[in-house]
Amino acid sequence: MPRDLEADLAICEAATPGPYEITTCDCGSPVCSQVFISITNTEGRLFPEDAAFYVAARNGWPETIRELQAAEAKIDRLQNELQLYQEQLQQSRGCGD
Repeated sequence: MPRDLEADLAICEAATPGPYEITTCDCGSPVCSQVFISITNTEGRLFPEDAAFYVAARNGWPETIRELQAAEAKIDRLQNELQLYQEQLQQSRGCGD
């Protein structure tokens, strides 16, 4: 089932505009690879709109990217078919001489 891109965009626009930053954990452990997302004016707390944005992005981006890749492949295929058709049309009219 395709994503509702208008609804996804509304979720994005309702989230805190940022800037968003990734900061590394300063716990001191040499093996710690955790990071924090820093959002302007949130002091570590999430507004419901920001939480909805994170969930929608995590769930929606992979599916939307796959749909975009499929659409791009279809565009490429249709452009190739159109080019072949135009070449055949020119040849049938004797314009290819």
